[in-house]
Amino acid sequence: QLRGQMEEIAPSEMTAFIDDVLAPDFYTFAEGRNAITAEMGLQKFADVMTHFSAGERAINRAWSAAADGYIEEATTCVERGVVMLHDAQQELE
Repeated sequence: QLRGQMEEIAPSEMTAFIDDVLAPDFYTFAEGRNAITAEMGLQKFADVMTHFSAGERAINRAWSAAADGYIEEATTCVERGVVMLHDAQQELE
């Protein structure tokens, strides 16, 4: 959703979106990470969390870049984050 709005969104709206929409989902997923190990094993946990944590870091970096007014860097970081989070999702499927 954020990715589709990058051209028209103000930096303050980007940081608000990340805080209000993405951060709670990141927290919920991270809190439930032990279920991955229990259901799929330690290797799958490592594979999923490697992608997830990289994606979360990229989104957090996008927040920082947007807060500082560097919208091009924020956009790049969102794109990178989306790819990594998609990879984490694929690992779960």
